[in-house]
Amino acid sequence: MGLRVVQWATGGVGVAAIKGVLEHPDLELVGCWVHSADKAGKDVGDIIGTEPLGVIATNSVDEILALDADAVIYAPLMANPDQVAALLRSGKNVVTPVGWLYPSERSAAPMREAALAGNATLHGTGMAPGGISEKFPLLFSAFSNNTSRLFSVDLDGSNEHEILSVPGRDPQVSPDGRRVIYGAGTFTATELMIADVSGSAIEHPRRIDTGTPIAWNMKWSPDGATIAFTARRAANDQLQVWLMNGDGSGAHALTSAPPDEGGAQLPSWSPDGRSLAVQTNAANHSAHIWVVDVSTGGATKLAAHTEVFLDEVPVWFPDGKRLAFQSTRTGRLEVWTINTDSTGLRQVTK
Repeated sequence: MGLRVVQWATGGVGVAAIKGVLEHPDLELVGCWVHSADKAGKDVGDIIGTEPLGVIATNSVDEILALDADAVIYAPLMANPDQVAALLRSGKNVVTPVGWLYPSERSAAPMREAALAGNATLHGTGMAPGGISEKFPLLFSAFSNNTSRLFSVDLDGSNEHEILSVPGRDPQVSPDGRRVIYGAGTFTATELMIADVSGSAIEHPRRIDTGTPIAWNMKWSPDGATIAFTARRAANDQLQVWLMNGDGSGAHALTSAPPDEGGAQLPSWSPDGRSLAVQTNAANHSAHIWVVDVSTGGATKLAAHTEVFLDEVPVWFPDGKRLAFQSTRTGRLEVWTINTDSTGLRQVTK
């Protein structure tokens, strides 16, 4: 008998998690919590675009708490500590990408109490850092107590050393190594900060007024003159990719993805700095890759599809003619490549 698993929320991460559970021989999906009343009462297979699974989604927390389950994959847009504590007290182990990676004692204490009461565990998986591999073979960050420490290491694991420390998250160093941009505040009210780099420290940190209530996914252009980032104009507006000058001035929206395509995010610069690859995530849990002209905002959708699967996280090849991305086209997450004219779609990993 495999481990009995509950999926909490069915956004892009949740759908991928469900498919991962279904493919694993030692896991069994036994429940699913959904936020939307429209999804409650539906077979989970109908929600994720597969054959019926015999598991009915619910928006009742009490029903989930009463289930006989070993673990919950907790993947809402924003974490609710009270929900996680209740799951732990009910005896369910919780795995989540949305918090408790390096918790403070204040946030950890109630979770520890709940976990001990339910004889359960809480595992915060965290999120992958960005990198500037054209300057360092490998770059990674460690985030703790609201401080990010940026390290470089050679491909053979040698020569690891700290190159920078900033009081925030997701630090992105400019191509010339003289400036760094990072996020400060909560995930629901992130402010962008820019500072000068002096050795392994920062000087003259200053807030960037983007005119938006939230911003993240910052990426420098190859020449360091422009910064792309993900933001929304108002709290309830759709995500779009924005641009601003390298000094933090002149912030403006670049993309204007229509509502049925979903919000645009995760910008990736082409080697020549003339284009951005972005992804859009629609309400039906489908995602597309687009190439956007930086000067005009004109956008081209690559490998357009009507099936419910995810094409995500685009990255350019050095020649500027191809993109690599992750996709669930086969039913599981794999790496694919495609030419920027939308030809040559190819699966790399299997």
